[in-house]
Amino acid sequence: MKDRSIAKTVNFGIVYGMGALGLQKKLHVVGTEVTVNEAKGMIGGYFTAYPGVAKYLRDISIQGLKKLELKSLSGRLIKFEYPRTKKQRSSIMRESKNLPIQLLCADMIKIAMANIFLQLELKGVKFINTVHDELVFECTEAKPDEARCIVKEDMEKAGSLFLKDVPCIVEVKVSDTWEK
Repeated sequence: MKDRSIAKTVNFGIVYGMGALGLQKKLHVVGTEVTVNEAKGMIGGYFTAYPGVAKYLRDISIQGLKKLELKSLSGRLIKFEYPRTKKQRSSIMRESKNLPIQLLCADMIKIAMANIFLQLELKGVKFINTVHDELVFECTEAKPDEARCIVKEDMEKAGSLFLKDVPCIVEVKVSDTWEK
């Protein structure tokens, strides 16, 4: 579980444009102590392992700064105000890395929620909450397998509308309580 927490921190930190010092601080929060140089090495190692991600992040940040707008794969338009300072330019470049991804994820989960709701409400399954990319439902003990299949199928279907080259695999967990 600790390795997963470290991997998520590194992965999402990089996409958010986090530098070595920020990564060091975030890793401290999840219980892992590293030096700034070690954090820098983790970021470098990530980009070496995933050169396509490095290229995408570099290209999209330059495009956002140059055009002062971006479109997510779902077609949502993001506009930036003209930057007057170096800090504002850096902010646009950092946001350009993250916003198209966040907006696409938000759009996929909304599509999935609408489709799932239409099917599960008729079966007495109640939508309880959404947490980032997770949906939480409540149902009787007689319905979890049916609900699980509907949730998995519709979430994957929503992802496949936009992610043509990468499979969108959804994990569905049935539990007596919500677990992080």
